[in-house]
Amino acid sequence: MLSRDDLLLLQAVLRSRSRDAAQLAHSLGRTVDDVVPALARLADAGFLSRGHGGSVLRPPQEALIGVAVDELTAQSEAAAALGRTLAELPALIRDWEWGRPEDESSIPAEVIEGPTAIVDAWWRYVDRSRPLSTVGVVPDAHGFTLVPEEDAARLTEFVDPHGGGIRLIINPDSLDEASRPTVDALRSIGLRFRTLSDAPGWFFVDGDRVAALPAQWGDPWPQRVLLARNAVIADALRGYFELLWREATEIEAAPPPWEPILRLLDEGMTEEEIARELHVSARTVRRRVVDAMEAFGVTNRFTLGRAWSRRGGS
Repeated sequence: MLSRDDLLLLQAVLRSRSRDAAQLAHSLGRTVDDVVPALARLADAGFLSRGHGGSVLRPPQEALIGVAVDELTAQSEAAAALGRTLAELPALIRDWEWGRPEDESSIPAEVIEGPTAIVDAWWRYVDRSRPLSTVGVVPDAHGFTLVPEEDAARLTEFVDPHGGGIRLIINPDSLDEASRPTVDALRSIGLRFRTLSDAPGWFFVDGDRVAALPAQWGDPWPQRVLLARNAVIADALRGYFELLWREATEIEAAPPPWEPILRLLDEGMTEEEIARELHVSARTVRRRVVDAMEAFGVTNRFTLGRAWSRRGGS
């Protein structure tokens, strides 16, 4: 087993290309008696080739390629195992759907139904087990608007300031004027969101303890949810989520609500025309213009237009 000092010595070899153990020892502030055995261990591990008189040569490419191949093989085997488990999920869901008789291989599962089945499944789990690290896919962000404010406030209990907590993937097409305020409010209390255009159907996983799945795989907002306590399924879904998370995109800061109004005003539209275009009331248009003037520190629409243009708004 190579030690940290051995690896530091290997770094010194690569940097200096020194062919003398004494020179290496001097550059590292170590004795020759320490360096010579370390060189032997590196040579035994295949990272160095040593000649006569203690000379040190560049590491052979074969050793480095071997390390890379081993790493790729391990990743490939892990991906294959994940694929096999995910391939079994539809059959498992069918078993739960039709109520397979309980036996020693059955999976403890609970079925929750209704228009708020997703929310109910989460709180039913939370009430029994404090979440460790929850991840999930919620393709339709509009569903967050169904969460009562008092329930959303409780989510702060499960946000880990050290990087765990709750991470969710949503479809960017569902992030609009209706759903964006709710998502931003959840982000403000510590939930982490990313977007993925081809996000699969809804699911969530907590630690390696529980997985929540739709009765019909691919459903973006299911009304029948399966809450399963099974480490194999939880591990598989978490691995699947991590692959999706790496592909997903961070959510950009939301533009201020007056941005589209100022753009349309700049095009010469009236308040009433803007209200019809944006499907809001004329009163809302006027209020957002006032908010924009306060934000820019101006007192009239003329100076507001100039300030907005200077910032690159038009």
